[in-house]
Amino acid sequence: MSSEVPATPRLIGTTEVPVRWGDMDAFNHVNNAVYMRYLEESRLAWMSTVPEALDIHQSRALMAACEIQYRLPIEWPATVYIELYCERLGNSSATLGYRLLTRPEGSELATRLHAECRTVMVWTDSDTGRPVTIPAAIRRALGDTEAH
Repeated sequence: MSSEVPATPRLIGTTEVPVRWGDMDAFNHVNNAVYMRYLEESRLAWMSTVPEALDIHQSRALMAACEIQYRLPIEWPATVYIELYCERLGNSSATLGYRLLTRPEGSELATRLHAECRTVMVWTDSDTGRPVTIPAAIRRALGDTEAH
């Protein structure tokens, strides 16, 4: 069972992450593995706005899949602006989309696209590890207007 999510995914959060010197690799740009940490920081920042998302006694979200399309390298110094979207909302899983952007020099807007990413998060029972229905408060925060 999937809920209807608008054709244009709904922006559910934005996060700013300064590029740290330790994020760089020998090629003088952010190492590809660091992008996963940026996605995690974005998800956790969003989850902190939904108290039920951090209550892992009943259920928890586990990553089932991840996809990263690299567009441009990120170089230091920079601040990465991460846009977080809900692209699909199922019964026990949600597909989250991300856009990693920086501001071009002299610009006030983050318009330089460095990566487009996607993760599939599955909610599971904390005791059994089996998939469960995404809690209503989290569904609402993901854009389900019919969640009770």
